[in-house]
Amino acid sequence: MNEQQQGLIRQWYDQYFPFLFLFLQAYFRKRGFEVAKSEVEDLVQNTFLALLERKSETPIAHPLAYLKKTALSQAQLFLDRKLKRGTSLAPEAVLSQRAAPRGPSALERREAEWGVWRLMSGVLSQLEQTIVYKRVVEGYSYREIAAEKDMPREQYLPTLFRRAKHKLYRYLKQNHYDKPQS
Repeated sequence: MNEQQQGLIRQWYDQYFPFLFLFLQAYFRKRGFEVAKSEVEDLVQNTFLALLERKSETPIAHPLAYLKKTALSQAQLFLDRKLKRGTSLAPEAVLSQRAAPRGPSALERREAEWGVWRLMSGVLSQLEQTIVYKRVVEGYSYREIAAEKDMPREQYLPTLFRRAKHKLYRYLKQNHYDKPQS
């Protein structure tokens, strides 16, 4: 790893450390796990260590998305180690984690994704679809989306994103998707 890459990682560390710390705290809190702040700090530092030890020379186009995914991997490894050792995180959370049904299969997720794409293609323009997908699914910032080819300037993206959400909301409401199914 050259000095330029190390400098970039230092910059990301300064820029994203507080966000990743809060992100992981929220991740654990949402799942009912009690994790010490020092352990969360360690996990964020492990995220950046993983970045330093990365073998690929391919540049990271979207650092925040990459770091969030790596931080989640670190958090899952942390939870797995704690559960294997029998260390208590929060008794009710451990039980709910073990008793929780498995999530949807890859095929079910893929079918749901295709359903959403079909819905969006009938309601939104190609540009709006791209903005919604990159913002919601891939977690890109407006700056990262604007940096891509054939995208509007950054200051227009929040407005376009909000309009696309409103279009989808109106379409779903008109077609009675807001009613509970019996």
